[in-house]
Amino acid sequence: FPHLRPYEIAIWQRFLLAFPNRFTEFEFDVRVGLGIESPAGISEKLKKMAVVLTQKRIDVVAKDEGGVTLVEITPNASSNSLGQLLIYSELWQKDHQGSSRPRLLVVTDHLRSDILEVAAGTGIEILVV
Repeated sequence: FPHLRPYEIAIWQRFLLAFPNRFTEFEFDVRVGLGIESPAGISEKLKKMAVVLTQKRIDVVAKDEGGVTLVEITPNASSNSLGQLLIYSELWQKDHQGSSRPRLLVVTDHLRSDILEVAAGTGIEILVV
């Protein structure tokens, strides 16, 4: 789990134990979007580095027979978690034109009831583990 912090890893491991057959394949730390455009005169190596460092990173792209699910792993799910997934979804669509729209999932250890209401209205699933 390349960039997950220890407490995020603990949440993800609880998810895997609770839902061992939910998905068949995982990709971690998946980059989407264009990143920044470097100024003229910068070497190709530095340009590539700048793009990679500034692209958005999806915690997990999970796959099953139904398609792709973008997963945000976070403690104490908030509006930030929902906003990140919505942005990731749009960037995923741009990077994977012609593919079906991904499902969106927040895996968390805690959330407030208002977040659950908003998530339901946007089609984002939230699982508390």
